[in-house]
Amino acid sequence: RLDARRVGELAPVVFATAGAGDVAARAIIDLLADELTTMAIALARRAHLVRRQPEVVLAGGVFRTDDADFHERLGAGIGRAIPGARIVRLTAPPVVGAALIGLDRLAGGSADRAIEARVRAGFDEWNATARVVTSS
Repeated sequence: RLDARRVGELAPVVFATAGAGDVAARAIIDLLADELTTMAIALARRAHLVRRQPEVVLAGGVFRTDDADFHERLGAGIGRAIPGARIVRLTAPPVVGAALIGLDRLAGGSADRAIEARVRAGFDEWNATARVVTSS
């Protein structure tokens, strides 16, 4: 039995194998994209965002892949269910979000935009900005 924490270590291997043409690995990646699409749609419905053209932020290690087929499948599935959704892949490390949330809490609302910009700029050397990967 594989420890759940170790499963995440397999993702890059499966993506690389799928990219090399392995049919079984591609099927796993397609299933992952479909499951993540279903989750994003369910969350948007629960939050009543389906008709509001929401920004869907893809955050986490699995979204760091450059596998175009994975991102295409994910974006197409979300786009069919949530027309106008803007898909954004967050490449910032989790600490950036934590820092921004901390600043907001300290400010008792939204932190000063200049301070937020300085925090974000501090992570630019790590290519830590969100970028749009597809738009429906």
